[in-house]
Amino acid sequence: MELKIISKYDGLSISQFAELLKRQIKLNINNIVLEIRTPRRTLRGLDPSILVAIVGTTGTALGALISGILQVLKLTSMKKIVLQTKSGSRIEVPADISPKDLDILIQKIKKLDSKD
Repeated sequence: MELKIISKYDGLSISQFAELLKRQIKLNINNIVLEIRTPRRTLRGLDPSILVAIVGTTGTALGALISGILQVLKLTSMKKIVLQTKSGSRIEVPADISPKDLDILIQKIKKLDSKD
């Protein structure tokens, strides 16, 4: 006959428990054997579906973050010069336009304003 004793008491170590048990029941009888086994602890990983969900969510969030950063960088680098006349005619040009081209646009917007 085999008898298992499972102890979850943290006050005694398993060897101390075995010594007390030997003294208590006097294991001098030949057919009684006391064997101490430590339980095998198995480490269980995450459920694969949870892992897939975490990776998918993280990938989506990271993609949205990178996309947002790129949009902010694009908006900050797209500086414009706005030319507007008294009558409300308006031309928007990139900030990196050459001075020669800017002078041409100023002349054109003055002509538009003088027609009104």
